[in-house]
Amino acid sequence: MAAEIIRPATLRDVVDIVPRLRQSDIDECEALAGKGSVLRMAVATVVGSVIAMTYVRDGKVTAVFGVAGRLLDEEGSPWMFGTDDIVGRSVVREGRRHVPMMLRLFKRLSNVVDTRNEKSIRWLKSLGFKFEKAVPVGPSGVLFYPFSMGD
Repeated sequence: MAAEIIRPATLRDVVDIVPRLRQSDIDECEALAGKGSVLRMAVATVVGSVIAMTYVRDGKVTAVFGVAGRLLDEEGSPWMFGTDDIVGRSVVREGRRHVPMMLRLFKRLSNVVDTRNEKSIRWLKSLGFKFEKAVPVGPSGVLFYPFSMGD
């Protein structure tokens, strides 16, 4: 049986995981913030988050996830980036455990997901997020689905 640990994220986790990210997560970051932006965007996301957690499986960081925002705001932005070593069942289980915590902090959770990122879209739908019509986002106008949950 695999050893799985969920713990608070560190910047060391970000530096560790970025070179091993799934191509779909790299593509999504670069569509949002431009070529070569992945490390900068990942660090800013973790630093700007109320909750930032690291998923470790068999001693390897395989995902970092959380919710960005300010506690005085009513809306938070859930996010996740991971490697090809992510195990679907575990990520769904942890998402189902952490999303309710996020909703206790924020009345509404919302963000966008690249329309090409099929695994993330399936994961978000399995957690109960609702999707809107795709819109162009970022410097290249790549299509993203806005998604949300809550009031």
